[in-house]
Amino acid sequence: MPLPEFPYPLVEVFGAKAQEAWKWHQELWRKEGSSAVILGDADDVCDIAQGFEWNETPERILDAAKSITPESFRSHPIEEYENDYAEWADEWPAEEIAPVEFQIHIEPLIHQPKKKVLLARIPTAKSFEIPAYLCWGNWNKCPTPAEHVALLRDWNERFGLEIYGMTHDQIECVIERPPTDKLSSVKLALEQLLYCIDIAEQGPVPLAAKLLNSRCWYFRWD
Repeated sequence: MPLPEFPYPLVEVFGAKAQEAWKWHQELWRKEGSSAVILGDADDVCDIAQGFEWNETPERILDAAKSITPESFRSHPIEEYENDYAEWADEWPAEEIAPVEFQIHIEPLIHQPKKKVLLARIPTAKSFEIPAYLCWGNWNKCPTPAEHVALLRDWNERFGLEIYGMTHDQIECVIERPPTDKLSSVKLALEQLLYCIDIAEQGPVPLAAKLLNSRCWYFRWD
C-alpha cells in the first residue's frame, strides 16, 4: 500500500516495534536536525493532513511562541494553589495506580499493536516544536499551535519532555526526568489539567499518582 500524502517524509514500521523504531530514528534524525514522531496508522495520518488548515507557517508559529509563557497561558496562576499541595498529597490513593502507557501504536478495540504505523520526519531537532510544523491545535479547548510549543518547551526544560506520537486529537510524550515525589507530582498534575482539561478524572490527585516516576505523558482534546 502506498504511503499517504503528507508534507514531511514518512517511514512505515511495525506497530509492535514502534517504540524501538521511534527511539532509533529519533537518535539518528536528531543528529541531522530533525525529529521523529509516530502519527499512528495510515488513516491517522490522513486525519492529521485533512483535519487542519495549513494556513500558518512554522516560522510564524514559533515566533509567536517566543512571547508565551506558562504563566501568561493559564487563567489562574499555579501559585494560587500552593497551599493545597500538601493537603492533596495527603489524599494519595491507597492502592497503586497503573502508570500511563503509550497508546498511539495500539489498536484500541483489541488492545494489540497495529500492524503498521508511520513515523514522520519533522525538520526540527526540538521535538516540542512539532505542533508548529503540523499547525496542530486551536479547536474547542485545545491550545493554539504556538501555545503548545511554549508549554511543551517549558516541560522539556524541566522534565526532559520529547514528543513520541501525535494523532489528530492526542499527544504522547517521553519523559526523561519525571517527578519523583508526591508534592511535585501534584503540582505538575494541576499544570497539566490547566493545559488539557480532558485528561481530568477526579481532580489532580489521581492524575498525580499516574505522573509519579512516569516516563509517559498523555494528552487528548475532544
